Amino acid sequence: MTRIAAHHKEPLSQAIYGLKYRGHRELAPILARYLFAALLNDSWAEPYRTVDGVIPVPLHVDRQRERGYNHAELLAKAFCAQMQLPLQSGWLIRRRATHTQVGLTAAERRTNVAQAFVAHPAVQGKRVIVLDDVYTTGATLNACAEALVMAGASAVYGLTLATPPQQNRLHTGS
Repeated sequence: MTRIAAHHKEPLSQAIYGLKYRGHRELAPILARYLFAALLNDSWAEPYRTVDGVIPVPLHVDRQRERGYNHAELLAKAFCAQMQLPLQSGWLIRRRATHTQVGLTAAERRTNVAQAFVAHPAVQGKRVIVLDDVYTTGATLNACAEALVMAGASAVYGLTLATPPQQNRLHTGS
């Protein structure tokens, strides 16, 4: 199941871009409020409150070094503080560098991230949320979920900040 907070359009898209590419780390707590609000008073809130950890989609070590931070981790930290959930950044790693997903078709996105992630054995028997900024085709979240399930996670939920309006996936599961 994946929960998406909003459509990726102005002014939200500009704020996401600022966080992700322009170093505006101060936007993370503000953007995390969208994630919190997406679950507040919602039937999906209960599964999320019973998770053992929130896992931000990891960047490859080279990309994180280049950027200086992981935007998904900043969002996850702020979200975890609001929801009083444990952040588990070390439970998933990106074991190989991948190309940016921007401009790729759905099939190319799946191929790009296939087997790019590996989960820590600590996820065995755990219920987790994988958190990312934008859901386009689900390729990244699916690749993360596959690694987590292979390592024994008992439940994997997806939570993203936004989806492009043409995806028409607001408030749906995938």
